[in-house]
Amino acid sequence: MNLDFERGEPQKPKGHAFIYFTGSESDSTYFATYLMVQPINVDVSKYVPPFLMNQMGELEKDLSAFAFPPSPEQIDSLDDIKYLAEIREDDLIYGGKIQSNDPTAALIKVNEILEWYSSIYESNNKLLSDKTIDSENGTNVNEVVYSLMNDRDKLEELTKLIGKLRYDVDVTEERLSQETEEQIKLLSKHLPESHEISKIISAAKGAQSTDHKLADLYLQRSFHLINEAFDDLTNIDREIKKLEEMGPVN
Repeated sequence: MNLDFERGEPQKPKGHAFIYFTGSESDSTYFATYLMVQPINVDVSKYVPPFLMNQMGELEKDLSAFAFPPSPEQIDSLDDIKYLAEIREDDLIYGGKIQSNDPTAALIKVNEILEWYSSIYESNNKLLSDKTIDSENGTNVNEVVYSLMNDRDKLEELTKLIGKLRYDVDVTEERLSQETEEQIKLLSKHLPESHEISKIISAAKGAQSTDHKLADLYLQRSFHLINEAFDDLTNIDREIKKLEEMGPVN
């Protein structure tokens, strides 16, 4: 199933999402529902009356992931849904067109999307759990997280770590700075060599103001690389060269 994620990533669904549709009669008429994959396993038998015990298997399935309302309701404003998705950090997915006069067909479509969405969510969580936390085999949790990040998220994480490394060095916390440096090196394995992470580390550890300026320029350069902003990249490389000629980064 191919759905249009307008917010979020189809490979890494958050487990909660607004799904909206347009009416087949009019592209300016919108309908929406909300999907939720339960983050906690529920023992439904504790809450089910005895006369429903035979149906409990179906109830457990229904409660593990659900859409409400089951059939999408017409909404006044798509912008309101987009705003809510933003502030709540929900996925936002366009589900296509539906016929407003056929709620049964709309319900079936929502259930298909829900089944697809929850299966991707569960598969992704299983991948994390399978790769992740096996310290006896030397698996690093951060390495798994980095492998699932897109390039922009990796660079944002790198920026945070470089700031932390600077602080650790400034307060002469050698052990902490070594740990941060190792974390940066681990992250660098998931970025192309063209980002020259070793130079960023060396600059961040430098004591001169020009070193810190270089570190900032190297980080900007990395963002320009992933954005393919080649004109800006040329200007950054020119500034880096000038600073490097003033004195090598050790």
